[in-house]
Amino acid sequence: MAASHLRLLDRDSLAHPGRAVGRADEEAAERPSERPYERADVRRATGGAIRPGGLMLTERALDLLPFAAGSMLLDCGCGAGATLARLDEAGFCALGVDPSPVLAAEAAHKVPGRVLLAEAGRLPLESAVFDGVFCECVLSALPDAEAALDEIARVLVPGGFLVVSDLYLRAGSPGCGGQGLGCAAGAMPRDVVEDRFLRHGLTPMLFEDHTKLLIDLSCRLVLELGSSREVLAVLTGREPTCDGSGEKPRLGYGLWISRKEVSA
Repeated sequence: MAASHLRLLDRDSLAHPGRAVGRADEEAAERPSERPYERADVRRATGGAIRPGGLMLTERALDLLPFAAGSMLLDCGCGAGATLARLDEAGFCALGVDPSPVLAAEAAHKVPGRVLLAEAGRLPLESAVFDGVFCECVLSALPDAEAALDEIARVLVPGGFLVVSDLYLRAGSPGCGGQGLGCAAGAMPRDVVEDRFLRHGLTPMLFEDHTKLLIDLSCRLVLELGSSREVLAVLTGREPTCDGSGEKPRLGYGLWISRKEVSA
């Protein structure tokens, strides 16, 4: 669980190295990777934020939530650091974590000293220290989203907010059947997603459908990757059947804001 020597109390202490990104990680970033969101062609289509809409839903959440200047915010699955840099520029005390040496090294160049190489399901952070957690296009790509939500709930202060933008399965959609590598391999129906939040003491306060952003990105991915078949393989982590038959998932994209329960 948490590493007790990491104390996140203010902006200076956020720079504690812990498992900070360093030279070894930058060297690892130069080696090939199988993660779809690290592929150069996928990155060209998705842009710096590596998700539908870029920073649009990040900005939407910041408009909706009452975070004061200096609030402690975690970007869980920070990728190349687009949201982390935005939060830092806005005057928040922000920290990013990501398991990818490739992406974490990029984020560390944008916001030095504020990136830890860590899995979402094993955060090396103390409990109840963050006013908010951003988890954008992450949960559906994880092999164990339950563990990640356990950790997110643990590091949030009571009354803190979780911002999730993610892929989900629309009504009547078959499961993705991925193998844990695709961006949507773990996508679930909206009601299942919200039940999962509740099990971890995170009460959904808002949901907005932004599937148009996913459609726009899918079109760019088709142009970049060359076929809808390849896009489906990237999103779901599975290779479609050669004849194109079989059920395909009907994916949507949504924004959720949930709040950690406050004990009586």
